[in-house]
Amino acid sequence: MAYYSRLAALGYKRPSYHRRPGSEPLLALTVGQLVDWAAEEYGHREAMVSVYEGTRWTYQEVRDQADRLAAGFRELGLAVGDMIALCGYNSTYHYLTALAAARAGLLLAKVDPSCQAPELLHCLRKVGARLLLAGNDYYPLVLSLAPELEHSVPGQLFSEALPSLTTLVLAGDQSQPGAYLLKDVQKMATSDGIKRIRDLQECIDPDNAVFIHYTSGTTGSPKAAVLSHHSAVNASKFLERCLNPERKIHKSLVQMQCCHVGATLNGVLAGLHGGIAVVFPSAKFDPCLSITTMEEERCSLLLGTPAMYVDLVNKVQELGVTLTQPQVALITGTIVSEVIARQIIKVLHLKRFVAFGVPDARWTEEVCVYIRQKPGSKIDERQLKSYCKGKVADFRIPRYIRFATEFPQNMVGKVDKKKMRQDFLQDNEFLKNNEALMNKFFEGNCDNKQNILQ
Repeated sequence: MAYYSRLAALGYKRPSYHRRPGSEPLLALTVGQLVDWAAEEYGHREAMVSVYEGTRWTYQEVRDQADRLAAGFRELGLAVGDMIALCGYNSTYHYLTALAAARAGLLLAKVDPSCQAPELLHCLRKVGARLLLAGNDYYPLVLSLAPELEHSVPGQLFSEALPSLTTLVLAGDQSQPGAYLLKDVQKMATSDGIKRIRDLQECIDPDNAVFIHYTSGTTGSPKAAVLSHHSAVNASKFLERCLNPERKIHKSLVQMQCCHVGATLNGVLAGLHGGIAVVFPSAKFDPCLSITTMEEERCSLLLGTPAMYVDLVNKVQELGVTLTQPQVALITGTIVSEVIARQIIKVLHLKRFVAFGVPDARWTEEVCVYIRQKPGSKIDERQLKSYCKGKVADFRIPRYIRFATEFPQNMVGKVDKKKMRQDFLQDNEFLKNNEALMNKFFEGNCDNKQNILQ
């Protein structure tokens, strides 16, 4: 196979076993070896573009940058199998850290950048992270969890709340007490250290864990889901084949956050397989910047959530522009109705649309909570939402809160959520909110409003 012939030129040996459960064998490769393969196969082709940061890297530059950071991690005392965490919005450092951690044989936990202090504390404790790499803006948040940081030597944090965490690295130019800067960690790399990283690639087992992605936490505390090198490399390989069967796509517009598995597999790793450049239009989703970027950068593949596509359609119609570049749109995270999918295809002028995965016209689903109060309780919806603010990410705060004296039950005595959902579809506030969104989305020409909200 092409993968192995390219790696053989670098001195790698072929795997000692051969598996073929499907139409073609699965790859016995690590993420780090995939980086090597992409650097040899695509060389000077663009691999990553961060428009808002003004950064462009080729596949060879990605490998060089990743190895420099990986060698820096080793200089900090991290060893193969150690756990580190990453928290931040889409950026060059987020993209780079994922690949550098894999090259160094580390296990990387990706934390949702919208997390609040209790959520960050939970995520770091859950995996026992030794190092946290985050943007400069997160320093006050980390300091609130580990006040000892302010009087610590970088790399020697001893925190009561976070006993495993010893090192904080900040991506930015502003130095803070007790923290390293990312650029300084990269400068720690030596030529010998980089050589050791490259030699290490043949020693990392493809069955080792490489990434941890947290669940959304809408039904409890976020759970840590582990991906091995083997699963990440092969899942992204077949996803790339699905998205790019004719091998014609060269740039993908990544709008969802890289902390999500969809962006990791469909964006970063699929790009390494197929030579598809990852393009970040902005740190956070902005429909205007997405529209401008997809045209200027000639992005033919779009990655996003249903809400992002709804906002894109609304913005395209509002601006009166005609898009010429998009060919394929991928939706991940939840279901999307056929009616909305057809409107997305029509307005964005797509050739193909791939979707995986209480209804809402923008988010597809929103959080609704029914509460049975204790006798004498007088808490209201406003007080509950105010209590949640700052304790959980904003998107986890219930959109709708309703009070009930009793819940419907099914035949076995469990709460009948289907019945509650159907009853809620007649809620006046719910109907009013979604009516306004659909009128804007379909420009007043939708005859299937009720079907969309089923």
